Amino acid sequence: MTMLNHLSIPQEFVLLALDRETNKLKSMFRMHVALYTLIACIMELSINGNVTFEDDDTVRISDSASTGEKYLDRLIEIMAAEKPKKLTKWVSYFYYRQKEIYKLVVESLVDKGVLEIENTVFY
Repeated sequence: MTMLNHLSIPQEFVLLALDRETNKLKSMFRMHVALYTLIACIMELSINGNVTFEDDDTVRISDSASTGEKYLDRLIEIMAAEKPKKLTKWVSYFYYRQKEIYKLVVESLVDKGVLEIENTVFY
């Protein structure tokens, strides 16, 4: 149980989105789970001091050093390659483009032994 004490917000969200009885995503998350996970990653980066929010909600990279998590480092890499955007613009940017971050969060849970993948279908 101690491994569950060291989960990030995105990792916890992915686990909360799963129905324990069916081992599938809960219906209310199924359509946008990758996007919600990405927003949880931005929250995690903010808490860790890697991104800051300006008064107009523009998100800026404030620390691009490695976080030790592939999914957060990849998100920093993607965001740093673009000009700063408001949070709503980032959401639009990732809406159709990114399931990569979600997959990396799921893989991190598998690597920690918290989650097992029975098939390779990602929603």
